[in-house]
Amino acid sequence: FRISAATPDWTAATSTGTTAAKAIDKHFSNTMAQGYCSTTEDEENPFLNVSFGGDLEVKSLMVCGRNDGDFDCRSQKLTVKAMRNGAVVKTFNDIAGSTAGHTRCAIVNVDETLDRFTGTIIDGVIISRDFSGGDCEGKTANQLQICELRAFYKETA
Repeated sequence: FRISAATPDWTAATSTGTTAAKAIDKHFSNTMAQGYCSTTEDEENPFLNVSFGGDLEVKSLMVCGRNDGDFDCRSQKLTVKAMRNGAVVKTFNDIAGSTAGHTRCAIVNVDETLDRFTGTIIDGVIISRDFSGGDCEGKTANQLQICELRAFYKETA
């Protein structure tokens, strides 16, 4: 797999003291103290929307949340939508990062074929978290925190 070298644009994202672009800055750090995570405003259905600026043939996506403190709710039970031309290509629900090695990352397979030379064409990703169920009540603000989003391309022959 190849890590995305593209510089996507974030859209429709608000943040508190951080910029949404920090989630695509290629800094693989999952702590707020290091300054490489993005945080949305406190709202019931926060989301981050990234446009790749063109079509990419993608095998998988990696979404990493914060791993310092008790902030699991901000990067657990995520919905990840792979997009193309404004339409949803695939939706992945209840995405939660593994805590193995204290890294809260999840990998979703956009293209499920076993052929490493093919991928699914997408031009963007929407990451969201619905806090309306109350499962995070009293634990944290209703903020989405994403520390890294990476796209893995298909291999070339």
